[in-house]
Amino acid sequence: MQQQKCFRFEAVWLRSKECKGVIEQAWASRYAADPTQSLLHKIRSCKEDITCWDRTGLGNITKRIKDIESILKAATQSEITRDVQTRNKALQAELEELLEREETLWRQRGKALWLKEGDRNIAFFHAQATERRHRKEIKKLKNHAGVEVSGSYEIQDIIVEYFSNIFMSTSPDGRVIDGILACLETRVTEEMNTVLCRPFTPEEVKCALDAMHPLKSPGPDGMSPIFYQKFWSIIGTDVSRCALQILNEHVLDKDLNHTHIVLLPKCTSPVLVLDFCPISLCNVVYKLASKTIANRLKPLLNTLISNSQSAFVLGHVNLDNVLVAYEVNHYLAHKYQGDSGYVSLKLDLSKAYDRVEWYFLE
Repeated sequence: MQQQKCFRFEAVWLRSKECKGVIEQAWASRYAADPTQSLLHKIRSCKEDITCWDRTGLGNITKRIKDIESILKAATQSEITRDVQTRNKALQAELEELLEREETLWRQRGKALWLKEGDRNIAFFHAQATERRHRKEIKKLKNHAGVEVSGSYEIQDIIVEYFSNIFMSTSPDGRVIDGILACLETRVTEEMNTVLCRPFTPEEVKCALDAMHPLKSPGPDGMSPIFYQKFWSIIGTDVSRCALQILNEHVLDKDLNHTHIVLLPKCTSPVLVLDFCPISLCNVVYKLASKTIANRLKPLLNTLISNSQSAFVLGHVNLDNVLVAYEVNHYLAHKYQGDSGYVSLKLDLSKAYDRVEWYFLE
């Protein structure tokens, strides 16, 4: 399915000294007293001004690299004078900078976030970006009747219908949920609650931002974490005000709560909607608020969550469950003595986290 081209902050823009001035000028605009609306207005101004300023598209860089390489190659066959040497030295320096920019562009598109700085890897990043683009394409799907469709609108209808059913409430009986919750032991002490409920600070927001990978995929506003990290001295006050409004005043503007849902294939050749894993790409400011809350909860999780829980707890890994299951079934398969029998059950909770009801959370 064809994707509509939208704005995305390019890390390569940071290699230009002019970029900071563009951000400063755009951010100086005034709009509204409300922290969220003011922030959203300034982000829109930045996007508009950067788009007008940008003259470093991938095609232009590639063309300029080829032109310089041709000039330098021709220079090796001509007479070498001092002027030629000076020109070649300047061209070589420009070529190095252009190659660095090209690599930065493809690194961001290739999403090889595990790879540290080293030798130039343009071909690798290009291959990564191409492979990611092909892997994310949904060319055909089977509907609930098992009929395969390949049209964009037919595929869209299948996906929308499937996830609409998943995200629909089952209207559970609140009394049943209350009865279950009443049986659970209270684990949060008064001291813990005091720590959790104290006002959030700008330092906690900045700590959450620093923990994000600079090139993580952006949300609908197109601004990745690297934009906020590099220009924090300019935008930090406004971003902190907005995040703290969410955290301390419990006010979340609907314009900030927009999300892109991306379907990632769980197998090599997906043919059913079940073969895709949905992930939400939220705006960085929204993620700042959620990550700040997570950072405050993190020191208490080992106390609050059972030791048998393997996921989402520092020091625990899901592989523990695999090893335990293997050992238990190995024991059952080789048990020949005793009157008591044993049985193991494999339960698959499909879309467990997508089916959590608001009544339960509230």
